[in-house]
Amino acid sequence: EKTFHLSLHSTIMQKYKVSIDISFLNPSDTKGKVYVLPYKDDTQKILSFDLSHPSFCKTKINQDKFKNEYLEFQCSPSDDFSINVEYEVEVNNAFPRFNGDEKDFLSSSKYVNLEKFQGIQIQYSSVEDLITKVISIVRSSIKYDKNSVKVKSAFGSLLTGSGVCVNFSHVALGIFRSLGIPARYVIGLTPFFGSTKEAHAWIEIKVNDYWLPVDPTNGLVGVKYLKWAIGRDDSDVRTRVWYHKPTVVDFSFKIK
Repeated sequence: EKTFHLSLHSTIMQKYKVSIDISFLNPSDTKGKVYVLPYKDDTQKILSFDLSHPSFCKTKINQDKFKNEYLEFQCSPSDDFSINVEYEVEVNNAFPRFNGDEKDFLSSSKYVNLEKFQGIQIQYSSVEDLITKVISIVRSSIKYDKNSVKVKSAFGSLLTGSGVCVNFSHVALGIFRSLGIPARYVIGLTPFFGSTKEAHAWIEIKVNDYWLPVDPTNGLVGVKYLKWAIGRDDSDVRTRVWYHKPTVVDFSFKIK
């Protein structure tokens, strides 16, 4: 049996203060389901939380089948407005424990068709070696391009040969799952300090009794990013906003 040696019980902590602003320009009646709230597991502890919005908005925090919390809102505005979420999170250096939830992360999903990956065979001497080889395959098959065709499926990403973190992650999920290794999709923020308009996607694979974070886009293993949600692929955790008339919706993230 091939094992992976991890430092799983580090007491190193990192605190992040996060501010998320969702702006609506020229708005009409709008509603949405937004995945920007911190994921609750044994690696992240929420120290404070605040949600602010205009009185014409109704909001509710719900939980999906994967225990992700998301913000649901419905607004009837008369002018431009914004919804602001602020929280402080303490992230430790441990990895999430595996809770026997592998079934959903071993099979095909909306954007990851395992039939397309059945022919893949990789010779490896250890789990470390396998991860290195999978990352190499993904990064040599896809070129990072923000302007690429908006294809999300794992196989479609390989055909186009370009994409962003979503595409890199979907292809990696297809390879690991086809080899019988449970792998799940993750979204959140990288631990930068400053402002950005972009969130990030990566994956976690089951190693021993833990979920090991792997960032195939950047070629990194054991990353400690700020996690928002997990799922089978992007379709499970994608933010959705609906509006009565065309509305400009803008997301900005600040972390310090």
